[in-house]
Amino acid sequence: MRKMRRKSALIFAALLLMLAAAPGNVYGSLGIETEKADCSIAFDLGNLTGEGSDFAGLTALEIPVDLYKVADVKMDGSYVPGSSYSGLAEDLKAALDAANVQDQERKAEEWLNLAEGFRELIPENTFGEYQTTLTEGAGQIDDLPVGLYLVCARKVWSEEFIYTFSPYLISVPDNGYYKDDTREDAWIYHVEVSLKPERENRFGDLEIVKTLDSYNESLGSATFIFQIDAHKDEFTYSDVVSLVFDGPGTRSVILRQKLPAGASVTVREVYSGPSYSAGSGEIQNIESALAATILSDKLEVNMEEKPKNQVSFTNHYDNRLNGGTSVVNHFTYMEGTQGGPWVWTQQGDSSEGE
Repeated sequence: MRKMRRKSALIFAALLLMLAAAPGNVYGSLGIETEKADCSIAFDLGNLTGEGSDFAGLTALEIPVDLYKVADVKMDGSYVPGSSYSGLAEDLKAALDAANVQDQERKAEEWLNLAEGFRELIPENTFGEYQTTLTEGAGQIDDLPVGLYLVCARKVWSEEFIYTFSPYLISVPDNGYYKDDTREDAWIYHVEVSLKPERENRFGDLEIVKTLDSYNESLGSATFIFQIDAHKDEFTYSDVVSLVFDGPGTRSVILRQKLPAGASVTVREVYSGPSYSAGSGEIQNIESALAATILSDKLEVNMEEKPKNQVSFTNHYDNRLNGGTSVVNHFTYMEGTQGGPWVWTQQGDSSEGE
């Protein structure tokens, strides 16, 4: 009997040593409930929308979110991709095979690459199997089966900005071991995640309209030059454009998608020719936001439509007999171009380049 007890003690000690030496990502001793179908994911914007944040305006927008189930989760926390995603690249398949619910936080780059790989396999204009819309920065999807999900929030826009979101993967259930300092090993079937937004300026069009109400043919063409300056936060824009007249009438030049929405814009007529006087103020400010055109609920710009933002100038012949001409020099930065990165061109009339 004493030998039997000693032998049992040795076996128990050996078992403890084996458990202590087991890989660090073996958790969830009770196993995942793979048949569970009442899971949920709650979405928010994290701490990005505080006062003064670049993303504060997101809380006023409705953000549609599509959810795609891309893989099943096995009892041990490993993944099996769905049949619709068999075209995943071999290196990504290998990464998914080696992954586990518990270690996704430690392989952030691999998970990002996997998310992009899954996203490429989804046809355009295909909605997710599950959907929600974030209102005031929050939304939730209920009644989800256990699985690995691809989260794709759609592009949204305000009057001044475009917001896009990176696709990412979320496992249901998740595991609490890496979620906080408590290292509590538990399966989480009601997951909370934050979207990952990026922001860029929207740009608008500006039309400069010039009317010449009287003209002296003997002096030849008449050239008028305008300087445009725009400022918004750290963005600065400055350029000059020209219009050339060979008779009385009205002409215009349009700056397409160059000025950020919400910018403070000033247009100055800096050259009116030696024999033509301005009939209106030579400086005009634009205070309203330069919002791009929205068509059919998509973010598109109609290049044929007249801009909402317009400034006008009027000149007339002042009976002087002074001829004159001008040319506008444009320098464009084009890296890798022969002759240097800065390319120089001359324009007699800026409207000819539209």
